[in-house]
Amino acid sequence: LNEEQLNEYDPKRRQGIRGLAIRTLGKKHQAVLVSGEETIPDKVIQKIMALPGMVSLMQNRNTSTKTVPFFSQQWRLLAGSKSLVLEHAEWKLKLSPQAFFQLNTDQAFVLYQTVKQLIPACDLLVEAYCGIGTMSLMLAQRAKEVIGIEIVPGAIHNAKENARLNHLDHVHFLVGDAAEKMKQIAKKRTIDVLLIDPPRSGMAPAMLECILKAKPKTIVYVSCNPATLAKNLAELSGLYQLERVLPLDMFPNTPLVETIALLTLIHQKGR
Repeated sequence: LNEEQLNEYDPKRRQGIRGLAIRTLGKKHQAVLVSGEETIPDKVIQKIMALPGMVSLMQNRNTSTKTVPFFSQQWRLLAGSKSLVLEHAEWKLKLSPQAFFQLNTDQAFVLYQTVKQLIPACDLLVEAYCGIGTMSLMLAQRAKEVIGIEIVPGAIHNAKENARLNHLDHVHFLVGDAAEKMKQIAKKRTIDVLLIDPPRSGMAPAMLECILKAKPKTIVYVSCNPATLAKNLAELSGLYQLERVLPLDMFPNTPLVETIALLTLIHQKGR
């Protein structure tokens, strides 16, 4: 970018490079140039795509005065493919640039396998905050039907593609607010197992209220923030028994830890 004299973002002119996002999985790289309204020169595109392992280059035009969110809804494919494909064992997963995925992929699959061991066989499993649907897909054999919920449209697009890629017809995905969609499901169906993997801020009050009304028999809570996990577990403690807490070290030599908590509905115990 410096070689081709691309300038930093000027909000008055609504031109320039505002940010750069790069995702690396294995030896494959996916890059996004977050810019103003300009067209990225062909020479810049060619130089970036010539870098070893670069498979995808996107432009995201974001002229908002806000710093959050980082990406706008204005996407353009500059070169390569729209998605980065991750292959693990028998699984194939497509990731668009805006879709979340754990950076420590090896430990991520340890996390998924650990969650799988905690999920009982059931009729309906709902995953809230499902992202690109990785855990929903990997738990498909544990339930007659799986429904994943995610508020990011791009992630749900990936999730539906991933269900087709892996030939899982009984796994479905909904885009929207987790609490609202779960409330709609709970009005018509009994949710046997709820899998939740919320952001660092934990679950919003609306989601907690929805859980306490729907009363799924089993909850598996995956958390990247022990503080908000503890707060949410305390709020669920009137109806749920905390059975197990399993920490996973996702980023060695940092204070960050991923935690899996298993909860069961109290009146179910002893049946």
